[in-house]
Amino acid sequence: MTTHDWPVIWAGPEWRAEVSAWIGDVLHAKGCRITGPIEQPRIQFWSTQLVVPSDRGRVWLKQNNAGQSSEAALVARLAELAPGRVVEPIAVDHERGLPLSPDQGPTLRERDGGTAADWTRVLAEFGALQRQLSPYAAEIAATGRPGLRARDTPAYVEQHIDELARLGGGDPRGLSREDAAAATMALPELVDACTELDASGIPDSLQHNDLHDDSAFPSVAGAAEVRRFRRRRVEPPVRRAAHRERVDGASARHDARRSARRAGRRCLSGELERPGAA
Repeated sequence: MTTHDWPVIWAGPEWRAEVSAWIGDVLHAKGCRITGPIEQPRIQFWSTQLVVPSDRGRVWLKQNNAGQSSEAALVARLAELAPGRVVEPIAVDHERGLPLSPDQGPTLRERDGGTAADWTRVLAEFGALQRQLSPYAAEIAATGRPGLRARDTPAYVEQHIDELARLGGGDPRGLSREDAAAATMALPELVDACTELDASGIPDSLQHNDLHDDSAFPSVAGAAEVRRFRRRRVEPPVRRAAHRERVDGASARHDARRSARRAGRRCLSGELERPGAA
């Protein structure tokens, strides 16, 4: 099964009936009932979501493709290790990789992107979460996404540039020849940044790799909660900051570096399955 098959499956009646029945069973066991039609606001090749109205508020179900289905196990474990910092699921079907989670209200994006104070809080609290989780790096990696040490990153990226370039720009997983060439040209700077990180002594921890205004909530307690961990890895927690400091330098190579960042996000995040992945 390939990436192209998942949207077809998720749009079909069989998948919808199976997961809707599971949702109904979970909510019934918790004394809740569904109060209206279940909606499916989006279907993308990497995931889909269902929104379920209940007598205790909306709940959300997320289904990732096979390459990222371990997100469900991760969020369940994170809720145990760091309660209050991530969205705690109502239930998780570990076999199918289905987390069912309560609605958290508007995200920062839905609140006009959040203020500078909001983002200061989000970043500070996610940094605190990374420090809290660093002793559990091996356990987090064991939920299904292998770690990626700084010293191993350049070889990993180079390998995946080649794989994604062979798919071509016409494939949603692929890289155009221009982006692949730009990413390859930026590899020496990646080597320098990773060497610096490796020598820093900063321990590996959870790296979100997709922390933006639609994946963070300002909670009523004044804290910030985070969702969407499909792109996460256990890696140096300042990798992206160090990379950006270098990439935002001389403007003469800005376009090449922008292409490299685009390629690097695909390679590092695990967003895209390898060709022919089951």
